[in-house]
Amino acid sequence: VEAFVQPGTYMENFEKSLQLKVSMIDLNLDDDVSELMQTVITRTGNIDACVMLAGGFAMSNFTNTDYELMQRMFHLNFFTAYNLVSNLAQKMMNQPNG
Repeated sequence: VEAFVQPGTYMENFEKSLQLKVSMIDLNLDDDVSELMQTVITRTGNIDACVMLAGGFAMSNFTNTDYELMQRMFHLNFFTAYNLVSNLAQKMMNQPNG
């Protein structure tokens, strides 16, 4: 089982599991995600599932939401998912299961 966590994440709970391989990565950096996904695919051979838990929100109403906040939310919620899916979709569609 692979887990990708944001750099600076408190790691004590992750380090307790011997079945969990943890990699620190900024999921907004497409080249870094692509490189790590290729490493994982080479190591594991098959990707059975991808559970995407990255994301967040900022409390604000529409009239107080500026462009910068919308950009941050878009990066946090869309690009993190896009960078993973764009690197895994073809592999998962071509494999016999998962």
